[in-house]
Amino acid sequence: MSSETCDFVAYEVLVVVEAKVWPQVTELWHGDRDKRRMAVEGARRELLATIDSELAEHVFTVDTFALDIDEESLRDEPNATIPMATLRGKATVCDGMEDVWFIAHLLREMTRKLPGACLTSMHDQDGDTLLIEAAEALPDWLEPETSQGRIFMFQGNLHLVPPTIVSFGAPSVLCREAILQNPCGTRSSAAVETILAQGPFGTASRAQWASHKFAVAISDALARVAIECPQAIPQAVHALRHADPAARATQAAWKLDHFGPRGPLRLQQISLSRTSYAQLQHFSSHQMADPARYSEREWCAATIAKVSPDRLQQGLRLGLTLAAGLELLISANKNAVYYDAALQLALTTCLAVSTESLAEPTGPPPPDDNDQWIEVEPDALQTVLQQVSGSVASVLVGQDASNLDSLTSEMRALFEAESGFEGIDVPVDEGGDSTQRQSPNSSVSFDVNSLLQVLQGQDLKEETLHGEDGQGNDEQDVEATDSEEDRLLDEAADELLEEELSAEANLTSTFESSGGGGGGLAPLDVDLNLVQSLVNSVTGEGMAAGPASSLMSRLTEDLRAARTSP
Repeated sequence: MSSETCDFVAYEVLVVVEAKVWPQVTELWHGDRDKRRMAVEGARRELLATIDSELAEHVFTVDTFALDIDEESLRDEPNATIPMATLRGKATVCDGMEDVWFIAHLLREMTRKLPGACLTSMHDQDGDTLLIEAAEALPDWLEPETSQGRIFMFQGNLHLVPPTIVSFGAPSVLCREAILQNPCGTRSSAAVETILAQGPFGTASRAQWASHKFAVAISDALARVAIECPQAIPQAVHALRHADPAARATQAAWKLDHFGPRGPLRLQQISLSRTSYAQLQHFSSHQMADPARYSEREWCAATIAKVSPDRLQQGLRLGLTLAAGLELLISANKNAVYYDAALQLALTTCLAVSTESLAEPTGPPPPDDNDQWIEVEPDALQTVLQQVSGSVASVLVGQDASNLDSLTSEMRALFEAESGFEGIDVPVDEGGDSTQRQSPNSSVSFDVNSLLQVLQGQDLKEETLHGEDGQGNDEQDVEATDSEEDRLLDEAADELLEEELSAEANLTSTFESSGGGGGGLAPLDVDLNLVQSLVNSVTGEGMAAGPASSLMSRLTEDLRAARTSP
């Protein structure tokens, strides 16, 4: 199944070859490559056996869950002290987020039930699936560029390997061994585990995994497909989703040459994921086949006994839509997103087998599942979103969050230490390296009179901008005289500044005061103006590099250092 234009989820499971976990695997591992493959295959089957019951009950939207042996992992790893092999899988999910969380649940159960299994990666096109969910509670050192090879699911818990245990740049196999040798030191925080428990591993997510059962009116050929190749049913919906309604192949599919009604119709119950069922309902309302053409056909009497006409009509409408999706699958070329050679072969085989062997239905299908969940009012959706966001926020309260007062205090301290009237003073050491930070307690020149003149709307003289003696900074003067271009730029900047300061708008109107001042300037509300000005500056820069963004970056470093300091 092609996933070029579809969402996907990929995952890797590490098999730890230790005698205390898999004695039979360990014995074979020390043989040649073929014996190693046999050893890992035995471990793979044992892993799948732990989730067989849950896997059989779930209906995937497109691809089923699978694990395959990574042949490269069968060779010796020079830096490894513990033999390991890797199993990989990838599934196309499209809109089926319930499949993503179900796969996450399966992988977690594997690591919980078998201590020799360790999930080393689970990601989609947006990044690491679990870290995206728990982003609000992750430690400061964990960034996208530093997370590779440091995230594991082991013994049912999420583990993060910090640089204090394995330094950045070290071989990834050392991180794997750190998980096995020191699981207590790498386990994620309680906040992370709580968020995951409320999200992908919570009971609300499990409710979404449930399939939706409903009855459809189908032909004998489609009935055989539902029995012998059940995964073709959700993939038929997947094909309808990606087919161009105006394309000739799509219009030909609605002729129902292979899976359309040929004999008596039967009403049979099938299962789909909720996502696929909702899409099937949508496609059935825009179908190109007229249900009225088939409504007078003969029905298997046993299947329609005591069945309401409305249920028969809906079953016929959904059944014809499914048949069109199967027609798309069996005739797809290699360029189609939904092309699957193995599935085409399976469908062709189902058509070649005589339908006489199908058992006759003995009664009507069970009642359909209630599909009221498909109708979600805007207010109800907003309530659900608020509950989700509120649950995450409640986890973070008291963890590492800072309130506005402390943030303002930190910002004021930074401004007092590193800012002046002419802007942010970036400290430079004697060697010219601007990365060396200056002490927060070091003083910076601040021209109060110049600031007051600006607040009062007065123009500044050139000597005020460059210092009382007109010389300014010696290094800047030398640089300006060395380059005619720099001199012209300085003059242009001065003219623009003069024009801006002499404009009709009074700069004092952009500041908020904290009360009356008896005819003069009222005291400024420094906290409010500080926060508002910085936010406005960052917004104006459009998240691009600039003075305000640089200041916020340095402020973030100070806050993190303050949090981690003893």
